[in-house]
Amino acid sequence: MRRVSPLSARTFVLTVAAVLCALVSPLSQTTLAQSAAFTPDCNGRDDTAKFTALISSIGPNTGTIRLPYVAGSRCAVNSLTIPANITLDNSEGTGIKVNTGQTLTPLGPLVNPQGKRFFYNALAGQGTVSLVGNTKVRAVHVGWWGATPDSGATDNTAHFQAALTCAGTAKGIDVEFDNTAGGYYSFSGQLSLTGLAQMKLSGAGSGRQGGGAGGNIPNSARTELRYAGKGTDSAIVGAPTRAVTFEGLAIRYSSPAFTGDLISFDNPGTTGDISAQNRIQECLLGGSTAAAVNARSLVLFRNNVEGGVRDSVLTNAVRGVIGRGTLADGTTGAGTAFSNAILIHNNRFQFLSGYAIVNPGAQWEITGNVFEPGRDMKGRAITTEDAEVNGRYAKSLEHKGVTITGNGFWDSTGGGTWIAIRGSGYYIAGNFVTLYNNGAKVDGKFVKLYGDAAKGTHGVVITGNAFAGNIKGGAGAIADLYVDQSGATAVSNVVFEGNGGERGPVPPLPNVRPGPGGFSHAAAPGGFSNTAALDFGPLAAAATAELTIDVAGAAPGMSVQVSPEGAPEAGLLWSGYVSAAGTVTVRLGNVTAAAIDPAERTWRATVTK
Repeated sequence: MRRVSPLSARTFVLTVAAVLCALVSPLSQTTLAQSAAFTPDCNGRDDTAKFTALISSIGPNTGTIRLPYVAGSRCAVNSLTIPANITLDNSEGTGIKVNTGQTLTPLGPLVNPQGKRFFYNALAGQGTVSLVGNTKVRAVHVGWWGATPDSGATDNTAHFQAALTCAGTAKGIDVEFDNTAGGYYSFSGQLSLTGLAQMKLSGAGSGRQGGGAGGNIPNSARTELRYAGKGTDSAIVGAPTRAVTFEGLAIRYSSPAFTGDLISFDNPGTTGDISAQNRIQECLLGGSTAAAVNARSLVLFRNNVEGGVRDSVLTNAVRGVIGRGTLADGTTGAGTAFSNAILIHNNRFQFLSGYAIVNPGAQWEITGNVFEPGRDMKGRAITTEDAEVNGRYAKSLEHKGVTITGNGFWDSTGGGTWIAIRGSGYYIAGNFVTLYNNGAKVDGKFVKLYGDAAKGTHGVVITGNAFAGNIKGGAGAIADLYVDQSGATAVSNVVFEGNGGERGPVPPLPNVRPGPGGFSHAAAPGGFSNTAALDFGPLAAAATAELTIDVAGAAPGMSVQVSPEGAPEAGLLWSGYVSAAGTVTVRLGNVTAAAIDPAERTWRATVTK
């Protein structure tokens, strides 16, 4: 019989049956190709030795093991490593079984048709497929472990988890959910992403459609995962996870009795135990029916940094996104109470019974979104004052450095307050707001500021926003329409300027009680203004510093308004006065018990007669 040297440079494409017969039979290759005697040898019991012999025969050459078709059975192995130079191909085979307690470690490429099962007896408590050390595989498919999009007939929890766990054994391997045009994938148990990193969970249709003020809207005809669980536990949880992205998926829940978080990056709060760079993009999140509306939130970012949600639809739940918090589960855990640098870009929030965004943290950017009114037609977009969430976490959180720009706040016919906040360093600009009253008293508000002895609100800039609708009709006070700080005892340094309605500029706010630092509005005709880059340098605790801006036309005794560009550091208060003809002095104070080094930034001084 003619044998081929393992040292040959040729590429081998060998079936298990062909190689085994070549090793043990004196028949010619023609006879071997026609022989079916080998098929029972790959019978789903233990073919490890046969694979080992095949691997030895291929040696260092590039080769392919094509799994054979075995009616009613399949190849089976104990613990086995397939080298990186060998491709495991199941194009025509019936898959491979990993015996219980054993591990299959393929280091080379994997080939398997879409929708076909590859691995058997490889779920939790059975055999294991590991990709440790594999640099050839870029993605695995949930269907390889038997996940089936049959609209509820199969509970795919174990199949999903096996795929996630396998991909997590090597960084940079994605998990793909194949097209579900004929149905959806159902799962009823919690999926764990804990410890995963550099992974994308993607669907078959990640394109976008539509547009408008809130950016692109995902195509709803995409791969759908539907959670059938109930209760307060999260459907998908990672604590911690790093650089995990959901893309092109519709993730829904079906039970009205589900009251947890749909996707939770909540962490237990141990120092250094954080999640980072986790993202939701081009997804549809929410309840699948009109009755499934009780999820606490659709995304939870607690103890997270540099993550976000973009180009997605969030619908049919109590809340869209929750940020900061001090407790992991409301009853245990010290927590570190942060959620920083989260980007909420170009999404649509609709049919929520609570606020779309709750407890944003430092350096959150909320930009280009569409906020539709809640199920009761009241406007609720962004808040730090959610009683249930703050009871679960903590009310005394410092929210600071939040940018809210370029959003659309649409058609609030039932009143409500779009933005209800406390904290410092809010920049609210360039938004489009509609507050309709249908001919009656307007009771909706754009912004409400909160403050008390524990935590106040300081350094808020509200500028360049456009208001539409019958906003000046009815008997409502104009101040209640735009900015309300009634009942607040610690609100200061609020700038309200350059805002306009469809009937002209928004007028001053006559019945807003100023707190320390004042509440200013747009300069009247005849005012003077100029900007300058100011660097105050380090400020010790309770210290102040002064710098000047040249403002032609300014004279002692005139009213002065000063404001920084962007969000300043927390714990700073500022004021201005005309110190000499043509000169405005800006005074910056550190009201904290620790030193602050303010960054150099552009400041504007506006002087009115």
